[in-house]
Amino acid sequence: MENEQQQQDNNTNEQQEQQQDNTNTVVVEEEQQGEPEGIPIEEINRDPNVDNAFADASNFTIIVKNEEAPAEGIAHPETKKLTKRIHCRRCDCTVLIQNNATLIPLLNQKGSDTAEELKWMWFLPDMFQFENIAFSKDVKNKIKYLTCAECEYEIIGVHDLTTKENYIAHDRIVYK
Repeated sequence: MENEQQQQDNNTNEQQEQQQDNTNTVVVEEEQQGEPEGIPIEEINRDPNVDNAFADASNFTIIVKNEEAPAEGIAHPETKKLTKRIHCRRCDCTVLIQNNATLIPLLNQKGSDTAEELKWMWFLPDMFQFENIAFSKDVKNKIKYLTCAECEYEIIGVHDLTTKENYIAHDRIVYK
């Protein structure tokens, strides 16, 4: 009787493990299906207007976005200072208040396998100017990613560990 019970328990455990394996396999397959659209490195290297720092990267892809400049009235016309509050686009948490950031053009990042082409960033020289921001762990002892402290939904910027400067992507936040 005890042997039958043990055998049933073993069979049940094996079935559960097989179900878990099948579930994991499906998840892995789903993750591999979606490839980001972008420009292959070969196309980038042919463009004389692009810095060829990535010329040795065989799998480099840039995700092209149709990002528009911030609307009129968001940045002061002369000083380029922020004139509205910045909020998380998912939970509406206030991330930054007016006059604490300056609008600057995109910075080029070297040494990455993929990149998202963003044109406008908000520059903050001091991390204490944020209202609600979360910092990731160090990435290669060079940067930390910035995200909304409330929902941590997505990366909205970066913190440079060497210069202590902060950059928030215009395309990843909302203004109010």
